[in-house]
Amino acid sequence: MAEKDVDEQFAAIMAHWDDVALGLDPSGDPHPDAPDDKRDDPTRDSDAVEAAAAAAPVADEPVRNEPTADDVVEDPEDVAADWDADREEDHYTPPPPAPLPPSEDKHFWLMVVALVSGPLLFLYLLLFNRDGNGWWMLFALLVSIAGFVLLVLRQPLERDEGDDGIRL
Repeated sequence: MAEKDVDEQFAAIMAHWDDVALGLDPSGDPHPDAPDDKRDDPTRDSDAVEAAAAAAPVADEPVRNEPTADDVVEDPEDVAADWDADREEDHYTPPPPAPLPPSEDKHFWLMVVALVSGPLLFLYLLLFNRDGNGWWMLFALLVSIAGFVLLVLRQPLERDEGDDGIRL
C-alpha cells in the first residue's frame, strides 16, 4: 500500500475515532465517506446490476424464518418434573496417573535436576551476581542445554500406528 493511501486511511480512522456504534458516525450513515448519489459513481452500471438481479434464480427457501417444532421451548415446570435429583448418572472417572519413575532411574532425575537448576542458576546470576565470573553463566547455560538433550533422548524411538502422542 502506498504511503499516501496509508496516510489517507489513518486520517479517515482518526476523523471517526469518537464515533459510536461500531463504525457508524453519529448521524447513522454506515458509509460516511461514500458519495450520496449512486448515479454519480462512474464505476457503477445500474442497468447491468438490475439485469443480473432479474436473471438470478429465486431460492426455494422462504424469506421469513418461521419457528419449527425444534424451536419450541418447553415449559420449565415440565422440565423440572422430568428431573430426578436422586438418579445416579454415569460419570467419567479418569484412570490413575502414571507413577513417577523409581529413584534408580538416574537418567530421569538428572534430566529433572538439570532442567530446573540450570534456569534457576541463570536467573540468580542475572539478578544477584552481575559482576561475578562469566564461567558461571556458561555453566548455567550448559546445564540447561544438557537437561534439554536428556529430555529429547528420553523420548521413545518407535511409536504405535494409531498413537498420536496425546495422553488424557
